[in-house]
Parts: sequence; structure tokens; C-alpha cells
Amino acid sequence: MRTNLFQTIDVKTIPVNGITFTLTATEEECRALAERFDLPAVYSFELSGTVKGNDILRYDGRFEAKVVRECVVSLEEFEQTVLGEFSELFSESGTDFSVETNFDIDMDDEETVDLIKNGRLEIGEIAAQQFALNLDPFPKKEEGVFEYTEAVMDKPNPFEILKNLKKK
Repeated sequence: MRTNLFQTIDVKTIPVNGITFTLTATEEECRALAERFDLPAVYSFELSGTVKGNDILRYDGRFEAKVVRECVVSLEEFEQTVLGEFSELFSESGTDFSVETNFDIDMDDEETVDLIKNGRLEIGEIAAQQFALNLDPFPKKEEGVFEYTEAVMDKPNPFEILKNLKKK
């Protein structure tokens, strides 16, 4: 198995007892992840996992990424480690969620089976999608605290004139 992250596995080559792998993203792949998910930088991305099964394949994965985020409070950049674990089911007779428009997904149902396209499982792409789901949408530095201060008006309030008209 190659060492780059964005690779596919031919499902016909998966042995009965499954495969176990550890992949490390290249610098180019880290840059692609940073650009794709609008991050200042991705320093590293490591993925480990197993794929096993017969008609239905189970992909269990774990990733660790060292990234740079921008604090929503101070707008300063800071480093963060993003960890994630996931488990997904795939089958050649599964549902193609990329084209299906009318379906219900029960998030608690572990039996939702995704489609294996062209006999290949895109292990890196699946991990990248899971990585995106694990990114905090409002990242804050640990010491990033929002402090509200009342605005001080230097000019007189323009509505003060209206208050005086009411008295007449």
C-alpha cells in the first residue's frame, strides 16, 4: 500500500481478515486539505484504520491532524490538534448519497450503508470528510475571551432634540 493519504483501495483485493493501514499525508496533501477547508495551515495529518468484511465492508478509522486555526474572538492564529474516530459501512449495493435526492437518514442507525463506486473505496477522501466534521466551526484560543465594553458616544444624541419637542 502506498503511503499517501488520498488513495483508493480495490475492494476485490481486500483479504478475508481485512487490511490494516497507517497513512501520512504529504506536504502537498496537507496544503490541499488546508485550502479545501479554509485553514491557514495543516502541518500534519495521520490516518490509521482497518477495512474488513465481505459483501458489506466496515471502515474503522482514526486520524490526528496538527492544524493552524484563526480565533473567532481575537482573529489571531493558533495551533490546534484535531482528533477523530469514525466507522462507516460500504457495499456495492449501498446508497449513492451523492446523487440520491429523496432519502431519510437515521443518525443512530449504524446500518446505513454507503455505495462503493467503481469497485474502489476512497479511504483518504472519507477521512478528509470526517476531519471536516470534527473541525470546530468557532475556534477560540484558550486565552481568547470576548470582553464587551459599552460604546462611548462623543457626539450628543441626535434624538435629544425630539425629547425637547415633546415638552412643548
